Amino acid sequence: MILKGTIRCFKDIKFVIPHAGAFLPILCDRLDGFFRMANLLDGAEKIDVYGELKSLYYDVAGMCLPRQLKILLEIADTSHLFYGSDYPYTSEAGCTQLANLLDKSELLTDEERRDIYYSNALKLFHRLVVNDNL
Repeated sequence: MILKGTIRCFKDIKFVIPHAGAFLPILCDRLDGFFRMANLLDGAEKIDVYGELKSLYYDVAGMCLPRQLKILLEIADTSHLFYGSDYPYTSEAGCTQLANLLDKSELLTDEERRDIYYSNALKLFHRLVVNDNL
């Protein structure tokens, strides 16, 4: 999507990347280096890997703590994060464990947690909200 310009071309689409970006936060430095090198070699259009990744949204399903969330927060703002449990594919106990880890994480403030659990989804999917008094 970055290489083909999909994110830039379809700015109105809000892409939600599962599992805290999976390998993307870890590989972003390699991708950026690759695209910068390719640009030097063939004069291709400059691709802003970090800007592209920052514009995406991420759920934090799976065990993104202790390391992956910290890396994700280096490229994405907490306003682009959502609590994703992967239920029923992840057991209820696994979902509870992740929520407990997020609740205790010093990487997030209470306000950021509230946004990740609830408010960010309402902002992104506001047209799907049936009752604003929830």
